[in-house]
Amino acid sequence: MTSVQNPPYPHPEAQRSYTSLLKLQINLMPISKIEAKQLLQRLIFEDASPQDWVQDVWGLSPILGDSAAKLLEVFEALIECCPEEKLENLLQTFYQESLE
Repeated sequence: MTSVQNPPYPHPEAQRSYTSLLKLQINLMPISKIEAKQLLQRLIFEDASPQDWVQDVWGLSPILGDSAAKLLEVFEALIECCPEEKLENLLQTFYQESLE
């Protein structure tokens, strides 16, 4: 039985955008924490702002919206406490997986 790995983005255009950004950012120079945060936000939230995403989820279900708000809060905290090198390594891992 073979398993098919889904791409990180459901939309091909979002995947191409993400992949091209990572090629530019990761292969040419080290990235800052702010750049890593922006790339991770694009990976997770696609074209929506994180706050808009939380509001959209909240509109569908207040219980899920509360969880989405907590998830965003944890995301922000992890970005702040994680060293730039580890964020860059994480992005490189996602980039490599998207090429496979």
